[in-house]
This record gives sequence, C-alpha cells and structure tokens, in this order.
Amino acid sequence: MDPKQGSFCADLCSADGEEMHGTGSVANVWVLLEYSKPWGKKVIGESDLSPEVKAHLSGLTKAIPGSKLLFIRQAPAIREFITLFVAVCREPDPHIYEVHLKSYEELLELDINKIISGEAQHSSTLIDHPLFLVCTHGKYDRCCAKYGTGVYRSLRNYVANNSWQSSHIGGHRFAANVVCLPHGICYGRVTEDEVKHIVDEYTQQRIYLDKFRGRACYTRPVQAAESFVRAQMGLTEVGGLDLLDANEAADEKAWHVRFGSARDGLIHEVKFRCVDTECARPFRCGAAEEKSVVQYRLISYSVDAIVSNAVHPSV
Repeated sequence: MDPKQGSFCADLCSADGEEMHGTGSVANVWVLLEYSKPWGKKVIGESDLSPEVKAHLSGLTKAIPGSKLLFIRQAPAIREFITLFVAVCREPDPHIYEVHLKSYEELLELDINKIISGEAQHSSTLIDHPLFLVCTHGKYDRCCAKYGTGVYRSLRNYVANNSWQSSHIGGHRFAANVVCLPHGICYGRVTEDEVKHIVDEYTQQRIYLDKFRGRACYTRPVQAAESFVRAQMGLTEVGGLDLLDANEAADEKAWHVRFGSARDGLIHEVKFRCVDTECARPFRCGAAEEKSVVQYRLISYSVDAIVSNAVHPSV
C-alpha cells in the first residue's frame, strides 16, 4: 500500500501547497438541522429519523435551488427543542432565521421556501447575530475530526452558543473548515489560535484573508476572482466589493470578472486561468485513487472605470 494512503489528506494537501482560493462551498441557502446523535457517513440515511422525515430531507435541496443541508450539534446539547437555522447568503442583505421544533415530524409541515422568501409570518424568527460552523464530521473524513474538534472547542469557548459543529461542509482536505454565516464566508486550515482572529474580524464585518477560501454566494471561479481582487487591494471589508459581471472564455479555461469597489468607486478587473493539476496523493483519507484539482492562476489585474450603479447578477 502506498504510505500516503495512510496519511491525513489535509496534511498531504498542505505539504503539496494546494491553494485554497476558489474552493469554498457554494450555496445561497444553508439549512442547518440540529441532530445530536452520532452522525454516520451519510448523515440522513444513517440517522434514526423516520422514513418520512428522511425522504423529506433528502428532497429538500432539490426543492430549494442553490441550497445545502447540514446536520449541526453542540457539545453539550442543552436545549429542550430542536433548532433549525435557515441562512440566506444571497447578496445583498444576508440573514438567518432560527426555528424551534418540538419534533422532527414538524419539518413535514414547514415550508422552508416561505421562510427564504421572507414572508411576514416568519419575521419573528430572524436573528441578529452570526453563526460559526466547524466541520467535525469524522465519519466522512477523519481530517474533519482531527482538526475540526479542537477548533470547535476554541470557538465554543469564545462565542458560546453561536458556534456549532456541522456535518460535511466540503473540502475535507482543507480541515479545519469554518463557515461564518449569514455571509457564507468559508475558511480552511484554521488553527485553534486563529479562531479569535476570525471571530473578531467577522464581528467587525471584515474577512480574515490569510485562510479565506471563498464566499458561498459565488461560484468557485468568482470566489477565486474575489480573492485575487482582495489580495491586490488589501481589502478586508465584507461589503467592500460588488460583483458586476463574470464571463468565461470560449475555451472554458479562462475567466474575466469585474467587481465594483464601494471604497474607491472604481471597477477592478481580473483575468485568470483554471488549471487542472494531478494530485500526487489521495484526494481524501483512505482513498486509493488520485484526482485532479482545479487551481486558479492570475493573468492580469487592472483598475478601469468609475462605477455608477453596481448590480448583483446571479452567478
């Protein structure tokens, strides 16, 4: 057996120097359901929920375009109810709803699309504080347990009930993975010592660029473009950029993306190429096969014109 197959994929990924920009999870809506019992690799199928609830949850992401469903939990679990969060990360005006359930069967009667659309009957469930997720889903990939558990403890000590363990976020090879909601800001390779910096920056509506993977409201190429612009500008303000347009070249390997900057009123353009690189290592812990990964290479950055009215296209 290749000795690399017995190693942690996050360690191998870091040693290979795989870059993280443009690797964040992609989802405009995050549905987070509290489930405190042990999680199997397939959290819904291996849970003890009723067949009806399992079927309902399995179809939820198909019924809600651009959504992601995760199980969440806290240690210790202290509530007498089941918590359901619905985080809307779409730009502009991201927000989070918190719903309390007496049983999982209540999900069968709950129209989450009405929550997302902002119907008045759900306005009382809006919350005004952020949530911090850490993937600790060791049954999916052992790196998430190895690196995520300690980061969760640090978050729990720092922000208490605003921190949650989550099932598979995506990007186990970048563990520990942290997501800040409602903006959907994704971080990777987070250490316990960095928790305070991430929380403090987000509390001040800033992004901690050192471990930034991308924002969930954007496709991965656009995430990469935002990272390039922020690195060039040294811009950390969460609301500092407005996406104007994103265009893929005919060869499907190059992108041209423009952002407007509220700070200087200028248009910032980046052109970059998508490069498929072969992994000389298992893509995940225990895997025998090696897969290609997409990396983004900056071609050019320029500042062009005065911004008049920025728009928020769906990309």
